[in-house]
Amino acid sequence: MLSKIIGRGLHSFKQIKSPAFKTLKYFCSANSSPDAMYEHVWGNLAAEGQDSMYAAQMLDSWIQNPKSVHHSWDVYFTSLLNQAPQEFSEKIDSIRDRPGQEETYKEIRDTMKILSLFRAFLHRAHEIAQWDPLNLKKTEAQSGVKTAESPPELDYKYFGFTEADLDRQFILRTELTSGFTRQKDVWTLREVYNNLKHYFSEEISYELAHINNIEEQYWLRNKISEIQDIPRTKEEKIRTFKTLSDSEAFTEFCKSKFSTTKRFGIEGVDVGISALDTLAHKSAVTYGVKNIVIGMPHRGRLNTLAIVFEKPLDELLAEFQDNVKELEEKDSWGSTGDVKYHLGTWREREYDNGHKLRLSILANPSHLEAVDPVVLGFVKAQQNFLQDENKEKCVPVVIHGDAAFAGQGIVYETLQFQDLKQYSVGGTIHVVFNNQIGFTTVPRQSRSGIHCTDIMKTTDSPVIHVNADFPELVDKAFELALDYRMKFQKDVAINVVGYRRFGHNELDQPSFTQPLMYLSLIHISEPTRLLSISYAVFCLKKKK
Repeated sequence: MLSKIIGRGLHSFKQIKSPAFKTLKYFCSANSSPDAMYEHVWGNLAAEGQDSMYAAQMLDSWIQNPKSVHHSWDVYFTSLLNQAPQEFSEKIDSIRDRPGQEETYKEIRDTMKILSLFRAFLHRAHEIAQWDPLNLKKTEAQSGVKTAESPPELDYKYFGFTEADLDRQFILRTELTSGFTRQKDVWTLREVYNNLKHYFSEEISYELAHINNIEEQYWLRNKISEIQDIPRTKEEKIRTFKTLSDSEAFTEFCKSKFSTTKRFGIEGVDVGISALDTLAHKSAVTYGVKNIVIGMPHRGRLNTLAIVFEKPLDELLAEFQDNVKELEEKDSWGSTGDVKYHLGTWREREYDNGHKLRLSILANPSHLEAVDPVVLGFVKAQQNFLQDENKEKCVPVVIHGDAAFAGQGIVYETLQFQDLKQYSVGGTIHVVFNNQIGFTTVPRQSRSGIHCTDIMKTTDSPVIHVNADFPELVDKAFELALDYRMKFQKDVAINVVGYRRFGHNELDQPSFTQPLMYLSLIHISEPTRLLSISYAVFCLKKKK
């Protein structure tokens, strides 16, 4: 079948409406399946582990002229043909004698090239996407640091197309392109190429080609095109802006009032706070989730406690001043004697539809990822207590730092619980607050893979990469992750790529160890300001 030629995505020639494939019908009589010849050939090729794309080219050439391929291929295809019904031989002979056949086969090959371009973007577009607000790769390259080159197959010219082909029309209505070409059937190469760049290589990008489950892949492709094309509502915009503003106000107050105190602030990945709030809102309103359990390291915990959990500020400020004795005598939020950015708590939130959601954040020691299996155990206990057999009432969310996620073995060990019946919690939402630095080490010196989330491929989990300077896209990424988790009961990862505006803690001077990174940060504005400017421009345009 053609699915053996271009990889997963097509199940039958019947699904292909392009005129370019009409020639293939000559392989069979009216009483045979249109797939018959290729079913016969590709079934044998697949069984022998042949390279399907190369074999497709050999078969196309052999059908037109047996002498155009190596003798071994001629022998091979001839032997297969001898085992096939007599009608195949007759039809192939008629094709070889038919005038104008080369032009028709050019259409076939060019359509296959476009489908190959689709697959190239599915596999590798995340490598060139604009998810880095600092564009460190460019900065390092300009400073003489050797960086990886962009994949050549993400350019249409790699497949032999030229600028003269950009306005050529192709019929694309296949499952491989599902979601991305649903608006119409006839597309120019220019439209296809721009569409692929829009969906896969801008400020949000995806890794899903490694997923073996076809249903999951099709669902994700359709969902990706859907969420990126639907604008945020006025209410959603206001909620995001308010949460970001509250988080920034809290940060600025702590920075001015406790300037010599370690806070391990979230500046640079501030959008994580508004995104967590969005996740909680959708969990309660759309899915009726009763419990969300969060595990996270120290960075950003104070903002999460103050804004998402609405922990009383007098208790937080008392912890800054180490005045916790009086609070421990009261009904405390869970003081353990640990430092303020390791503490946990819980609260119950009620939404407009009357649904109540219990939010819990577990205490976590300095060993950053130690809390990961604890979160899963906590959620498993809640699911058993609530008799949540469908695993829809309790959702675990584990937040990671980029260096720890790639470097600590407990992460891999925890991921392996996903499909174990006695340990599974129906999928975990993994969020990486990626500030592109581990203490004083940059990514290219701390791991071998492209992304810190590469480990997610071991469990066939999708990964969403998103630029932290685009709050609305980050919200959409969190909503997509929740939708996927609730539907397929599997792990999913969101890589929120930002930066660390200050040092490892607020008392460090990071310019000594990362001069290039912090030179780039001089011109970066906080997401709240970027969002306010964006909304102001939108309102002005609307008035005009």
